[in-house]
Amino acid sequence: MMVGGFAIGATEYPSVDVLPQIVDDFSVDLLRAGLVVSGSALGVSFGSTDALVTLLIVLALLATITAAVCLLTLRPDARTDAK
Repeated sequence: MMVGGFAIGATEYPSVDVLPQIVDDFSVDLLRAGLVVSGSALGVSFGSTDALVTLLIVLALLATITAAVCLLTLRPDARTDAK
């Protein structure tokens, strides 16, 4: 358990430390750069589960994204001409 906690900390903290460089290099705001930490945490959580749980998580995320896109297209102010 101690080794697992160390491994998680070792992957999370470096991504937090490089956030200022990500903000400067990619010209994004701090909130958007913070998604690096979230992505790292998701990678750790997906890697720690078995294949069936990972598949169910991915399918749930895909269903959520699909539902959100469908709802966004039904908005009355949705534009049809992309420029």
